[in-house]
Amino acid sequence: MKFPCSRILVAVVALVALVVPVCTATAQEAEAPAFHEQVDLEPIGGLAVHIQGRIKSFGSHANAMMDAVSGPKSIAGQSPTFTYLDMLFRPQAYEDADCIYIKNKLVRNVIADAVVESDPAMTERMDVFRSSGLVSPTVLDRPEVTPLLRNMESDLIRTAKQTDAIKSARTVMTPAFLLDRMRVIPPSTEDEKWHGLAEIMFLPVDADVLEAALEGLPPQDPIAGLDEAEQRRAAGAWRELVNAWNASDAEAVNVAAATLGDSLRTLNPEAYPSVERLSWENWYFEADQLTRGWLFYMLAIILLLLGTVYRWRWAMWSGMLVFTGAFAFQTFAVALRWWIAGRWPNSNMFEAVTTASWFGVLCAVLLEIFVLRRTAFRGLVPLGAAATAMVALMTANFLPVYLNPNISNMMPVLHDVWLYIHTNVIIFSYALIFMASVTAGMYILYRIVGGKAVYARAEIGRAHV
Repeated sequence: MKFPCSRILVAVVALVALVVPVCTATAQEAEAPAFHEQVDLEPIGGLAVHIQGRIKSFGSHANAMMDAVSGPKSIAGQSPTFTYLDMLFRPQAYEDADCIYIKNKLVRNVIADAVVESDPAMTERMDVFRSSGLVSPTVLDRPEVTPLLRNMESDLIRTAKQTDAIKSARTVMTPAFLLDRMRVIPPSTEDEKWHGLAEIMFLPVDADVLEAALEGLPPQDPIAGLDEAEQRRAAGAWRELVNAWNASDAEAVNVAAATLGDSLRTLNPEAYPSVERLSWENWYFEADQLTRGWLFYMLAIILLLLGTVYRWRWAMWSGMLVFTGAFAFQTFAVALRWWIAGRWPNSNMFEAVTTASWFGVLCAVLLEIFVLRRTAFRGLVPLGAAATAMVALMTANFLPVYLNPNISNMMPVLHDVWLYIHTNVIIFSYALIFMASVTAGMYILYRIVGGKAVYARAEIGRAHV
């Protein structure tokens, strides 16, 4: 990843010079979880960020950045937005923090074995690393680990990809990179790019008064075409946020965050995207992309099985009610992602899996209403669809390493209308194939345990329940 190092590095060094020195004592580290629970970062999480050709919420942006560092793991129970800002303001707190995720278990074991052999006192910590995959930059910089990483970098088949991911994580978590990616200042015209906070962070609140904290720092000029007073207000709020953060003053952080969010939105209201959409996007990622809907489908499966196997009318009706509610919940999740992304969600593996399962459930609902409701097959197709959706959402919820939930731009190949139709039909077929396999598996099990071939009749008779 490349970025303008020189200017941003100067800005970061100057920024750090403004803040209160950070104490790394054990007592203060123990208070960190309480601090992250006290701060309200919703005003910042709902800010607009221009990154990779797309305007997204800062919460969504932070989720993508932290995914490159800690993967699917959270650091000390912190939200991605909090961790993003904390790495920017207090980088030294993460020098020996286990925050870099290594997916490859071979790489984990090689590193852990080398560290334990060199320092047996690290055995317990390395056992945790083998399990969680999280390791600190300090461990990666140990003299016995550095040559190992160089050797693994040359193994293009097994380990080179993982060493590249480690390098990327270490780059992302640097203050210079994080500050550069905070392009939250809207342009004055449509032809301009969004601006970063580094471009205004040293503006004095009052143009006629030089603040003592800014003495000796390179002067900055306001961005042309934007409200100068609001730029100075945003710069002051940003400095207050940094100082309050390093002082662990949650109340002051909340005030500064609210002021910063308000001032950035008023710099150029016409160029700023819908605040409502940004807030929903931020909430969507805080709610884990609503993938916990698999719990509703699991309950529906239990009730539908009882209704199908034992012919309990109440269980069948209850199962269909829960199944319908789960479908409504998943429809809301798909529609919300569609609205947030500004395109139909079918551009990555996360969207393919979740959207395919939604297609399958939709098909089951329509078949149940118009074809199977009064037949012996009643409840069977919804049962297969519920199992399909449950597996899909569980995969999306528990395996974010394989199904990256971050919203990306539409793949160029999908701009062709016929390929777009083809892709969606293929996605739909995945769900139908899975549903058919679930239903067939249930029928085979039913026959193995002595069930009659009632469902195999060519002519579907009425159900007797």
